[in-house]
Amino acid sequence: HDSKLMWALGNYSRFVRPGMIRIDVQSSASDIFQQATSVMVSGFLNNALNEIVLVGVNYSDDEYLLSLDNSDLFEQDVKSYVTSEKDDLRYIKTEKEKLIIEPGSIRTFVLKYKK
Repeated sequence: HDSKLMWALGNYSRFVRPGMIRIDVQSSASDIFQQATSVMVSGFLNNALNEIVLVGVNYSDDEYLLSLDNSDLFEQDVKSYVTSEKDDLRYIKTEKEKLIIEPGSIRTFVLKYKK
């Protein structure tokens, strides 16, 4: 019997692998307190695969859009996976300009550096 906790942890255990380096993720939200209490984002660098993994947890009732500094460093297509009330680590192909974390969900984005 699987549970939402198992799928939620999968956003980390499947994509954040040994040897990856945690990177700083900053918010430019105008209401830092509101953003800090409703959305949490962690970032990890995988030098071996030339990619960055972002995992976002959205506790709020609102969509949250991540924006990237230096987005031109990354390929356009992004692999993403969502766990929510109705989804269990479901794959969704997205674009680097549309990094949306749905309300009440956890979303993992895998961004590849351009070669």
